[in-house]
Amino acid sequence: SEDAIEDAKDNWANARQHLKTNRGNPDASSSEEEAPDDDASSEEEEEVEDIPPVRQSATDRLKQIAESVEHKLSHLPKNPFCQSCIMGK
Repeated sequence: SEDAIEDAKDNWANARQHLKTNRGNPDASSSEEEAPDDDASSEEEEEVEDIPPVRQSATDRLKQIAESVEHKLSHLPKNPFCQSCIMGK
């Protein structure tokens, strides 16, 4: 039971770190998992970093948050794209 609690705490901490590292993008892989193998791939990454990030719309951001682990744990604040939040109204 205590091991399960510790595992849940670790999973929660990992999820928060993933969100911080990847700016809320659940599909992005963390930089720790993938290290560049050669100079060519790092040059390509530098070119990509020069492009400014596209601003995410409020609707897309709310949909993404509704599917996040953090929102599913508490359902706060209410999200219009979360089925549980809508049903609990």
